[in-house]
Amino acid sequence: MKKLLAILVSVMFILGTCMSIGASVNTVDDTSVEGQKITCVDMLDFTEANNKWATYNEETKKWEANSNEDDCFNEDGDQCAAIWYGDSKQGNGKYTSERLSWSLTSNGEVLSVEAISTSTAPGIAFDLDYWVTGIKAGKETSGGAEYMKIRIRNYSSAQQFTIGFMTTNINGGLSFYTSTITDVKIASNSGEWAEYIVSIPDENSNTNYQDQLTKNEDGVPNSRYAANLTKFFLFPFGYGQTDGTGAYQGAKMDIDYVVIGSKQYVTDYKSELQQKEDSVSKIEIQKLPDKLAYYCGETIDLEGIEILATYKDGTTEVIDSCDVGYNFEEPGKKTISLKYGVGTASYEVEVTGITSIEIATLPESLTYTKSSITKDGFAPSDLKIKVNYSDGESAEIGVNAVKLVYDFSTVGDKKVTVNYLGYTVQFDVTIIDIVSIQAEDLEKVYFGQELTESDLTISCVYSDESVKTLSDAAISPKVELEYEIKAPGVIDVVVHVSNETYGIDCTTTIKATVATPTSLDIDLKNAVLSVDVDATYDPSTLKVNYVYEDGHKSVLTPDDFKLRYDFGQPGTTPVTVTDNYAGISASFDVEVKGMDVTTKKDTTETTAKSETTTKPSTPPSGESGSPVVIIIIIVAVVVVAAVVVVVIIMKKKKK
Repeated sequence: MKKLLAILVSVMFILGTCMSIGASVNTVDDTSVEGQKITCVDMLDFTEANNKWATYNEETKKWEANSNEDDCFNEDGDQCAAIWYGDSKQGNGKYTSERLSWSLTSNGEVLSVEAISTSTAPGIAFDLDYWVTGIKAGKETSGGAEYMKIRIRNYSSAQQFTIGFMTTNINGGLSFYTSTITDVKIASNSGEWAEYIVSIPDENSNTNYQDQLTKNEDGVPNSRYAANLTKFFLFPFGYGQTDGTGAYQGAKMDIDYVVIGSKQYVTDYKSELQQKEDSVSKIEIQKLPDKLAYYCGETIDLEGIEILATYKDGTTEVIDSCDVGYNFEEPGKKTISLKYGVGTASYEVEVTGITSIEIATLPESLTYTKSSITKDGFAPSDLKIKVNYSDGESAEIGVNAVKLVYDFSTVGDKKVTVNYLGYTVQFDVTIIDIVSIQAEDLEKVYFGQELTESDLTISCVYSDESVKTLSDAAISPKVELEYEIKAPGVIDVVVHVSNETYGIDCTTTIKATVATPTSLDIDLKNAVLSVDVDATYDPSTLKVNYVYEDGHKSVLTPDDFKLRYDFGQPGTTPVTVTDNYAGISASFDVEVKGMDVTTKKDTTETTAKSETTTKPSTPPSGESGSPVVIIIIIVAVVVVAAVVVVVIIMKKKKK
């Protein structure tokens, strides 16, 4: 039986090992960094081998997410570096498909994305390794895949490319953890490929989204980029940017790849597309795109274009994506420049100009707090701008497509200028700030009670005299309370509310009524109930409580009460407990053991730290002395008399 069990265990181990190997991603190990073995992964280089997560639908002529995990393996049986995870919930609970449209272009080598909502965080997510084989992340000096290289073509005004992730040391759920957000600064409005290499832990620390990262003793945020990567989130136009440098409806971008690993690996990395570009000799436009007329401010649309690329070896290929150079900020005929490797081509379009802009829809709220602007920026999502063109047509654009100019350094009525390609319009808002706080008095508190923010009703008073509860103010405050709850009666409670980031520092004082206890409750469960004569009672053995009319109890420490007792002679004697604040007493009996002490002593009164001592009594002036001295004298006289008698008898015998 033991042999059979051993064989079974061995077989299970071998099978488990084979499954682990078969499910591993294609990786490269770089050992050039201080001898560390670093896993380098071309996880999101969109090639035929890696695109098992997507399927081209011949009927709809569109790419679709492949949710069948069985299809996510390459020809060698190894799992592809990324599995579609795109319809998972992101930070604020929306699904990717509601925010971002995507397609694979350039024969499946480029991921083209477009923001299709007003969300400030349109993104797409991938499962890097379904079997979690261990893409170790962190500093490369510790063997972690530290560096990331992205190659993108940004057609939008967005200035951030943001990533985030989940790791195996985060428990449960499919939620995206915003503390892992890493912003990469990118160039806006460029139709040409650009490469960016960053240290992810460094950039994660620098980003420190909403100040969520813990800080070291020097005040530097500690990166959350660590452990084993499993799920990777891409936010091509930034995450939650509201200052005009982030996502907006209609923003477009092409992504050639996102790779991670050592700095050497990502620096040297070239995609198949880059290698093709290096071997191009020329390009020619075979078919112009469908769209040849634009309005000022629009972005390029190459739908329908066919470009023939000729390579150095004489082979040709029709491509549908390349570097594009254009400027639609002014009207007139404009030349569109195309570039693919060293090959160039161009064509012309007509751009219609703008005559004016106007406010189409004002924000629902025109009053803003300084703290909300400091925290979230100023970009009211419900602000809509109408753009009027020279051909009589008009279009409506959102806040993320325009630039807002304002000065909110002080409170009061302010002008906001909307600028779109040099055309402006204004609207009014009111900026308010917290000038004081107020809180309600506390009708009843108990001895020793520890007050917290939840015990109080605190409100913030703004510069326009409006009032919000502290929770509605949403200022993440630091609340400090100063008080001392001991003797019954009315006391002061000082309430201090502050937030350094928002410049809030307010104090108020309220009244609190300390309830009067009705009795003392003495728990004798662990009390000493038998002592020796002249002993000192240890008050720490007692559990003493205030008892209130409503049944509430408050615990007293030995420093909060005193004891009175007399242990001078054997028998049953009371010990009286009296509190130091309300003057309430209660007693219990103690058995005193030992011999009688004939000398009367004063009644002992002690506190928790006092000790009882007995001094010998002093005889009154004029008396002969103590009984002990008298006895000693009598004994001495008797001894002397006996000696005298013995001497006399001895003398008589000699005669």
